[in-house]
Amino acid sequence: MQYIKTQTIYCIGIQKYLKQAIQFAGAKFAIKIFIDLIVYLLSLLQFLSQFQCQFKLQSSHIP
Repeated sequence: MQYIKTQTIYCIGIQKYLKQAIQFAGAKFAIKIFIDLIVYLLSLLQFLSQFQCQFKLQSSHIP
């Protein structure tokens, strides 16, 4: 009976550890996705800015 009780305590400890590990991994993944989204949006803004400048240059050469 003592063996089962000890196993249950270890099992509960492992479950708590796994839950914390999953929560940490989820938070880390969410931060990574957020940073990737910011980088993507900044690169998109840069592309649009370059495209707009190029369009202005081309339209200024039209007689």
